[in-house]
Amino acid sequence: MLLAAMSLFTPSVSAPKLKHRSLIIFAPDTSSTDLSKQKEVVAQVRDGLQQRDIVVVYVIGQDISAELGPEPTAIPVKLRSHFKVPRDDFRVVLIGKDSQTEMLSDVPVTADQLFQTIDATPGRQDGVKPPG
Repeated sequence: MLLAAMSLFTPSVSAPKLKHRSLIIFAPDTSSTDLSKQKEVVAQVRDGLQQRDIVVVYVIGQDISAELGPEPTAIPVKLRSHFKVPRDDFRVVLIGKDSQTEMLSDVPVTADQLFQTIDATPGRQDGVKPPG
């Protein structure tokens, strides 16, 4: 798990703790209804995601891109294999700063679900920046 989460953005696995959380959104293609719903949630809570150091990674078909962070270097098929997400499935995976999976969902997650999960983790105090 550590290697997969860290290799999204860095070639090294030597750091014991990540600087950000990763919200990985898998979708079969851009016409996915679930993808559209999840993108709406991301757009609505952009500030909250930034305050919690969350990078949003989209794995759509065989393409990969990021929002709110650096472009990922991972290979989409390897991410799908690691997280056991078939090509035609939708899935949301939240990876914590400790490289552990904090949330898995086969349906779009709400902002409340996402933030409650993050805010309940021990590392939350490190991940929330004061507004302003």
